[in-house]
Amino acid sequence: MASKIAEKVPSWLTRVLLPEIAEIKGELRTINTRIDSIRNEIGSFRNEMDSFRKEVDSLRNELKADIGRVDSRVQDLDKRLDMAQRLAVVEAKLREREKP
Repeated sequence: MASKIAEKVPSWLTRVLLPEIAEIKGELRTINTRIDSIRNEIGSFRNEMDSFRKEVDSLRNELKADIGRVDSRVQDLDKRLDMAQRLAVVEAKLREREKP
């Protein structure tokens, strides 16, 4: 009796399991294709992020340079204003001395 069962098991396994295994293989191929697609999208996204990062860095450097130029101009104007104020005080004092 055991030998009859042993003879039937391989054919039963073949009929039941092989289609299941084939279906699982197909699903795995589909999953692998999706994973590859997602990997490609992630790679593309990384490239875009690197480009974006480089652009932001470039803009940051430009902004720093612009701020440096503006700061220099403000300091120059500050010096000129200080000189103009001093000159105005000197002129006012001269006028006071010139009055009889």
